[in-house]
Amino acid sequence: MTTQPNARGTKLNWMAWLMAILGGSALFSSQQTITIHVDQAVTPPSQRMGLAEAVDPSTGAPVEVFALADPSFDSSGAQVALWEFAQSINGGEHFPTFRQETGDCVAQGAANAINYLQAVQIASHGQSARFRCAFAPWIYGVSRTAEDIGAGRLRRSAGSVGSWAANAVERYGVLAADVPGVPEYSGRLSDQWGYQGPPAEYFDEAEDFVVETVAQVNSYEDVRDALANGYPVTVASNQGFRMQAKVHRGKAFGMPSGQWAHQMCLLGVDDQADCPDGSTGACYCLNSWGSAAHGPPAGDEPPGGFWISRRVVERMVRQGDSWAYSNFSGFPLRDLDFRIFGATADQEQDLVEIPAPMPLVAPACYAWLGIERPLAEAAGGVCLLGSAGAMFWRRRRHTRRTQLPV
Repeated sequence: MTTQPNARGTKLNWMAWLMAILGGSALFSSQQTITIHVDQAVTPPSQRMGLAEAVDPSTGAPVEVFALADPSFDSSGAQVALWEFAQSINGGEHFPTFRQETGDCVAQGAANAINYLQAVQIASHGQSARFRCAFAPWIYGVSRTAEDIGAGRLRRSAGSVGSWAANAVERYGVLAADVPGVPEYSGRLSDQWGYQGPPAEYFDEAEDFVVETVAQVNSYEDVRDALANGYPVTVASNQGFRMQAKVHRGKAFGMPSGQWAHQMCLLGVDDQADCPDGSTGACYCLNSWGSAAHGPPAGDEPPGGFWISRRVVERMVRQGDSWAYSNFSGFPLRDLDFRIFGATADQEQDLVEIPAPMPLVAPACYAWLGIERPLAEAAGGVCLLGSAGAMFWRRRRHTRRTQLPV
């Protein structure tokens, strides 16, 4: 016996396939982000500082002072957010905000600079490299113990110096957190490596991945020029701030208060911003005390930081220990299962066996509907199960109909 096409069954088939596509897209989209496990609590006050103020930052410091190759470049009015490059290679999500557990803020600031420098280079230049998180205890240990940098001068105390961290990654390279055998981050590990130095076997792993150019910035204009060219800036000073940022004209500003012997990282500039102190121009500063340290951002900035007015930035960098990071010799792709983020069209042709992630329709639909990622993933699972059930029922019904006697 032959059967006529059934409109209801055909519609069910289309619905089942649509549910499968939406469900699979929702689940697949959740795998495009870089997985870094971070404790979101706030660093306790006793562990927040770590800048050795008694040490002259020029000791063992790089001699290069920041200067643009093109002196005619004018960054006046620049509005640059380096975290947008990080989002572009991380499925639209911010990099996690780290939370230090000891006085290794200098290394944390340097690690943030390297991580965002990687993002800028990968996303904007389409480098055939993969993002790998810089391991802060390595920077801390090398900066304090290398004979041509810290040389154990702080053996009786915690902390480091911004110039020492800059030296460490320029001379000894960057150790990735995912190198086999590298332990999980902890304050105890940073302290151990800070006193004894990192294990010898990791020096070979790090030596090929250097930050080729680290240069001192001495003014707000230097900082603005660096950020406008995609170079993160570490800033080490004794300038303190209130823990809770103050929202002013759409930006959460850090309000100067007291003293912090501390290093942080500047990741953005808005040279047109109106600041609470009456100055014009501000920089976004990412801290390393956890994402909840200073209240929620007022805009799309990464959590755990705040904007700093031009006047305060100027005061901080004049202390002589702030550094622009550029030209990182990144981590090349070694295996075909490593994904390329932000690859250009030319590179996609050269590396066809490792295609860049394609934009997905379903995640955009969920975002348009205001559905958060966890709910979208749950909905995706339900859609997949529903589509499988619908297909099974349709198949069974078709089999029963074809077995009817003539």
